[in-house]
Amino acid sequence: MEVQKEQHIKKVEYKCPKCLNGMLLPTGLMYMTYPAKYPHKCTDEKCKYQEVLNELYPKIVFEDK
Repeated sequence: MEVQKEQHIKKVEYKCPKCLNGMLLPTGLMYMTYPAKYPHKCTDEKCKYQEVLNELYPKIVFEDK
């Protein structure tokens, strides 16, 4: 039997911990480790900070109302 529920959709971004201005976005690479790792780079052209994260950002999260 199908059941419908209303949900909120949220976009989760990862703010750069170095400059606090830009957001970290994936570079398009993936490290084939277990679990997989994803290199991200700051969007601020002056900062150029890079970090390897366990998830891809931005991501979408669904929450029940």
